[in-house]
Amino acid sequence: MKKAFTLAEVLITLAIIGIVATLTIPALIAKYKKQITVTRMEKFYSTMNQAVKFAIADNFGTGDFTVIPNVKTPHNAQAMEDWWNTYLKKYINSGTVEKKNQGIIVPLSDGSGLGLMASGLTTGKPCNSAAECIHVVFCTEYNYCRNNNGLFGERSYTTDGKNTFLFHFNSLGLVTYAVGLDREADDYREELKNNCSTGNKRNCAALIEKDNWEIKDDYPVKF
Repeated sequence: MKKAFTLAEVLITLAIIGIVATLTIPALIAKYKKQITVTRMEKFYSTMNQAVKFAIADNFGTGDFTVIPNVKTPHNAQAMEDWWNTYLKKYINSGTVEKKNQGIIVPLSDGSGLGLMASGLTTGKPCNSAAECIHVVFCTEYNYCRNNNGLFGERSYTTDGKNTFLFHFNSLGLVTYAVGLDREADDYREELKNNCSTGNKRNCAALIEKDNWEIKDDYPVKF
């Protein structure tokens, strides 16, 4: 006699495999997306800060980067494009600049992108607070910059902590956005986590940086 599985046994096995796949595949996809996100974000952070060092050396010799973002007209896309072309474009492997509302968006070589907007600058003076500095939105894929209708509209911007993340320039170069928070405080991470869970999600990049460029299980935004 030949032994074989019955049709019922085969169907039950396939059903079990389907249930296991349904439970595990979304988790694997989410894990993959998280890894892509943090890898691109960390690369962006490193590349931009390296470009800042070159810009300072070539244009100023010494001094801090707050001197560079003195765009004469805040919330002006053309002024922002001129600033990008003057100081950073030659150090970044990027594509053609697109104007978007009151800022610009730029595609990067790995498929990601960035948006730049000068917010509340005082002409002829260094920016002394995040409100006066150039704000930077990093998009894990360039289309998230291009298709985000709220990006740099009406002197504002939107980030979601999943596809788009907020940075800004200060005397150190490019930094994650954590305005009003003490980075040395014991509750700094908890504050970042709470702020990342709110509507504007501006502190999500800072939370990922605090966790050594890792999206941990308690990260407020689901992938």
